[in-house]
Amino acid sequence: ACRRFFYTAVAGLLLAIWANEVMHSHGRKNSFQSLSLQITMVCSSVVAVYFLCDFYYAELCVARLKGWKLAPGFCPRALKGANLWNQFLRDLLILVPQPLPFLFFTFTVHDAGLDRDSTYPVSVVLLSLMFLRIYFIPRFHSYCIDDLHTHRHDVFFTLNKTLLDDSFLLKSTMTTSLTAVVGMFAMQIVLYSYMLMMFERATAEGPLQNFTNSLWLVIVTITT
Repeated sequence: ACRRFFYTAVAGLLLAIWANEVMHSHGRKNSFQSLSLQITMVCSSVVAVYFLCDFYYAELCVARLKGWKLAPGFCPRALKGANLWNQFLRDLLILVPQPLPFLFFTFTVHDAGLDRDSTYPVSVVLLSLMFLRIYFIPRFHSYCIDDLHTHRHDVFFTLNKTLLDDSFLLKSTMTTSLTAVVGMFAMQIVLYSYMLMMFERATAEGPLQNFTNSLWLVIVTITT
C-alpha cells in the first residue's frame, strides 16, 4: 500500500508539471492536452488518497496484532488510539492542493524591481504546493526499501519507547542511506529551480525563464 500510494502521489506531481508546460507553450491557455493531463492528475490524486487510507488501515491492523486496544475498523478513534490521526490529516492536506481543470484565476503582485505589476495564474501556486509531496520520500524509503516493520525493529522501538512516525523516518533515512540523502538533495534542487522558473515567467523578461539558468542559480546559491 505504501509503494502504490507513493507512486500515484508522485505520478500526480509529474502530470501537473507536464500540464503546466503544455499550458505555457499555449500562452497560459487550456488545450485538450492540458485538460486531459489535469483530469488524469486529479484521478491519480484520488487514487493516492485511496491507497493512503489503505496504508493506514494496514498500520492499524499491525497495531492490533501487537496487542493495541483500538476502536474497530478504520475511523478517527482508531487512528487517534494508534497516534496516527495527526499524521493522516497532514498527508491528506499535502495531497489536496493541485491545479484543477477549468479553474483558471490570476492574481497580481507588484514587482518593485521592475516597478510594475506581474500577473500570476493560481495554478502556479497550487503546483508549487504539490512539491510538498517529496515529504513522502523518507516513508517510502523506510517502508519499501529498508523495511522497518520487521520483528527486530519492533522490539527495538518497544524497548526504547520510540514512535515510528515520519519524524523518526526522516532522521533514520538521513543517517543510514547516503543514496537517499543525495537523491533528496538533487530532487530539491530540481524542484526549487522549476519553481523559480515558474514565478519568473510572469515577469516576461530575464534569464531565469530558462530552466538551466534557474538550475544554475539554485546550485550556486545552495553551495556558496
